[in-house]
Amino acid sequence: TQRIHAQIQADGRQPEELKRSRAFFYSAYNLEHMVDFCVMMHNSGNNYIDQEGSRVKEALLFLAPYLSDHSSWPYQEIGSWQECENILRNQIRRCQAISNDPRLKSLSL
Repeated sequence: TQRIHAQIQADGRQPEELKRSRAFFYSAYNLEHMVDFCVMMHNSGNNYIDQEGSRVKEALLFLAPYLSDHSSWPYQEIGSWQECENILRNQIRRCQAISNDPRLKSLSL
């Protein structure tokens, strides 16, 4: 939790990733490893993703609106949006399978 909190703010922003020229890509890619952790915890009987303060969901929910509206992304992204979308959609699907949060479950991909 300390490492995740160092990387994800309470509102879901990942400040160090947002400084990059491929801010969306690295925000989504960084979540891939955190979602791996959440899945492993879930498989061992700990629903970490739904624990208060886990912040992984918040990071997914922060990025999700930009899947359908790239033009409103307020940070730099010089790479392929398709690549970014693929990474994020995969992580959202994985979390939808293990989370009970209706906000996450209701995201349409």
